[in-house]
Amino acid sequence: MGAKKHEDDFIIPMYFDPKRVGEALYEVSNDVLQTKKHEVASKWYTGYDDTDFFTWQDLSGNFIKAQLTYCGQVFEWNLVTGVKTGVLIEEESPEKGIKASEIIQYDTQVAGHTKQNAVDLIRHLINMPEEDRLKLIENIESNRTIDSMSQEEFWLKYGHSDVKYSKSKFLLGWRILVHQIRQFFKR
Repeated sequence: MGAKKHEDDFIIPMYFDPKRVGEALYEVSNDVLQTKKHEVASKWYTGYDDTDFFTWQDLSGNFIKAQLTYCGQVFEWNLVTGVKTGVLIEEESPEKGIKASEIIQYDTQVAGHTKQNAVDLIRHLINMPEEDRLKLIENIESNRTIDSMSQEEFWLKYGHSDVKYSKSKFLLGWRILVHQIRQFFKR
C-alpha cells in the first residue's frame, strides 16, 4: 500500500483495485513463439500501477500459462505446476549503467489474497474475450494441471488434431505430449 499526496496536502492511501486495473489493461503484444515442435501464442497486457499480465495459449486456444505481476506481487498458473504466488525481487547490479534484473521468489504456500486479486482482475479484463476469461478463471479456480486431468481429457484438449486418439497409441502419445509441455516450461 502506497500513499498519494492530494492537492490539499492530505495523504490519501492507495491500494490495488483489481476491477479498476483489469478494466484499464490493454494488449500491447500478441506474438506466436516457435519452439522445436510447437507454436505458442503469447499475449502481454499492461496498464495502471506497473501491472503486467501475460498469457500463453496453444494454437487451439487452450491456456498453458498465465502470469500477473502487480505492486511487487506475482501470481502464476501453468499447466505443469498449477497456481503459484510470490514476490518480485530486484537484484541490484554492481556495475554502473547496468539495469537491475528481477527475480521471482515463489511462496511456499499460495497467498490467497494474491490469487483472489488475479481472478478479480481477469474477470474485469474487458480487453480479453469473455470466453478466454472464463476458461482461464476455471483453470485457476480448479487449479487444473496435467496431473489433475485424466489422460484422455488431456489428450483430447492438448493433443495434435492430426493424431487420432486410440487406446493403443494413448499411453505413449500422452507421455510424449506431457514431456513436450514440461520441456516448454524449462525454458
